[in-house]
Amino acid sequence: MASNIFNYYPKYDVLDNMISQAPNSTAINLFVDLRGCMFSLYQDWAMDFIVKENVGRTMDDTIMTSILEFISFHKLYAYKRKLNIKIFIFLEHGISTYHKDIYKYYKSNREQSKTTLSLDVINEFKKIYKTNIECSDKIFNRIPNVHIIRLQFLEADFMPYYIRKRILGEFNNDIDIIYSTDKDMLQCLDNSRTFVYYRHNHQKVGVRKILNRFNAFAHYLKTETSNIDIKWFDVFLAIQGDVSDGIPPVQSGFGIKRIAERFEGIIKMVGGSREVLFDNIRNKRKLFVNTDGINDKYLLELINKENDFLRNLKLCSYELISDYVDGGFPAQVIEIKRNIENIVNNPNKIKDGSILFGAIKQLGLTNNLTEELVLNSFLGGVS
Repeated sequence: MASNIFNYYPKYDVLDNMISQAPNSTAINLFVDLRGCMFSLYQDWAMDFIVKENVGRTMDDTIMTSILEFISFHKLYAYKRKLNIKIFIFLEHGISTYHKDIYKYYKSNREQSKTTLSLDVINEFKKIYKTNIECSDKIFNRIPNVHIIRLQFLEADFMPYYIRKRILGEFNNDIDIIYSTDKDMLQCLDNSRTFVYYRHNHQKVGVRKILNRFNAFAHYLKTETSNIDIKWFDVFLAIQGDVSDGIPPVQSGFGIKRIAERFEGIIKMVGGSREVLFDNIRNKRKLFVNTDGINDKYLLELINKENDFLRNLKLCSYELISDYVDGGFPAQVIEIKRNIENIVNNPNKIKDGSILFGAIKQLGLTNNLTEELVLNSFLGGVS
């Protein structure tokens, strides 16, 4: 059952494929969008099963076990391939005040998922889920090279970008692999050593892809190829808007194909480079700086809606969200930044897996958690 909840697993040859695309790779940084990868968890059958299993127990550990199985699978893979691996599992709790302060209607159009379960079952599941996640945070963060990051009041999907750009820095012999179906993650593919493993079931057809900087825009546009550099993906998203998050397009009728057809012109309008655009944003200057001779009605309307474009870019861009976290204002972001850095750089790891299993056993969390799973999660040494 646990494996069915967190089953975002590629085969070994898929992992091998990603590693082979980045020469001289000896280490993996695996970034895992927990909520996005545990999509089975929120289906009625899973919630009902977990609630029923919890009857008569202090706590059902099915969710914890699924997370530990995932960790152990990848630790065992790295051990067999003689690779170092660090696993970053990220999620958020609470509404993002950053996004709401910019646009009060952010995600206000989200509908409650349809369910046949009673309110009592749903509430009980929420309690079990909360306890499992809190215990996973406290216990599994003691495992070498495992980092579980729970952000409060800020969406966590920018974590792969932030950790690479602001904490890990330049690549050496490592690669970044991201597990997520969230389109926003394509912003991280601005280099040749980052990959997104995309797994999605659409209309009962399983889609599995390795996305990289060369094929990501074509994947998003649903075309064979695209000449747009993926480094501009946040700008593209900002113009398009995001209906699923309640972010309106900058202008109606300016759909994905029209944006793509005019994107070369849009790049020229903002100064020809990201450096110019983001420098102008940070210094509160005009964003569309090269508009002479433009007669296209869509581009002219875009120029007139510069404020809407800036708003959307602040909502979408991982670079600007990272600036927010590093900016130290308001005071709550200082704690967010400190929390991320403490987890990533935490030296207080347990060296012996049997010690951790003993602690888990004392807590009575061994309905599904086994010593073998715990010991496998310790393969590969201490960070």
